[in-house]
Amino acid sequence: MVIGNERAEMEMARLHAFAEELNRDVNLRGYLVVYSGGRFSRGHILRKVHGYLDRLVNDRAVSPNRVEIIEAGEREVYATELWLVPNGGTFPIRPVAESVKAPLMFDRVFYGVGCEPEVSIDLYELDEGLKFWAKALAENSHANGWIIVNPKRRSSRGSALRVANRTKRMLMQNYKIGSQRLMIRVGEWQDECSNVEFWVVPAGMVPSRATPNNGMHPTANSVDLTRET
Repeated sequence: MVIGNERAEMEMARLHAFAEELNRDVNLRGYLVVYSGGRFSRGHILRKVHGYLDRLVNDRAVSPNRVEIIEAGEREVYATELWLVPNGGTFPIRPVAESVKAPLMFDRVFYGVGCEPEVSIDLYELDEGLKFWAKALAENSHANGWIIVNPKRRSSRGSALRVANRTKRMLMQNYKIGSQRLMIRVGEWQDECSNVEFWVVPAGMVPSRATPNNGMHPTANSVDLTRET
């Protein structure tokens, strides 16, 4: 069974069918094998698949010890495969470690009144997105993190800067990421919802100025890059 880029109702239907199989047979183990790709950033995909796990555990009473998430690399389009494997069986797909060699917009999280999705399984809160970004920074210990807040029109740049500073403090306090690895910027005005971009960037590069965002793709250049001298 595969979940692609589809409506939340279809995602829930597939997850419920998956949960029924797991609950029917305690000798089975479940795997959520996620492939990044298409217009979704890596962080967005992780928020999505961990939302699936949350749905299985909290809504369908599946034990969290019976389901494992595996990041399996990239494809042309995003997909999450739902696997059922007998306990003790060998699972054929191994996790793929992803190292950052070029600036990567890891995630973009929207915030503010009226910006929550009406129906969604994804984890969409700003705080929830931080833990996946922190893990990526920990895995790429020689990379730095950029926090770029793009505020909604008619809001103040001061409030955007406060969001950026609060996010930085949370990352330092809760995930022990050093302040010297983190940079904050206020970016472009947004017509609808404010958002925060989380970047993972090789050491030695800094954003020279914010420029208009050009989409959700992980390699979208929403900042100009200059190398430190």
